[in-house]
Amino acid sequence: MPREPPPRPTNKFQGLVFDLVTHPFFDIFIMVLICLFTLMMMVETDDQSPEMEEILYWVNFVFIMIFSTECCLKIFALRKHYCYDGWNIFDLVVIIFSIVGL
Repeated sequence: MPREPPPRPTNKFQGLVFDLVTHPFFDIFIMVLICLFTLMMMVETDDQSPEMEEILYWVNFVFIMIFSTECCLKIFALRKHYCYDGWNIFDLVVIIFSIVGL
C-alpha cells in the first residue's frame, strides 16, 4: 500500500525548501550527481600521481558536501517524514560513513 506524501509545512521558508526537495527536477539533479560521482570513483587507481590524488580528494569532498546539503534540506523540509523512507535512511548512513572516511 503506497504511503501518502508528507504534508507541506506551514512555515514559509520550510515550505519553499519542501517544494524544492519534492520537485521531480531535484531528484533528477541528484541522480545525475550520483552518476558523476560514480564515474569519478571509477577514475581512481592504485598507481595515480599525488596531484591526481589531491584533485580526486577535493572532488570527493565537494560531492560529499553536496549530498550532505541534500540530506539536511530534506530533513528540514520533511521533518519526521524523512525517516519514513528507507532510501533517506540509506542516504544518511552513506553520508555519515563518507564524512567519517574523509
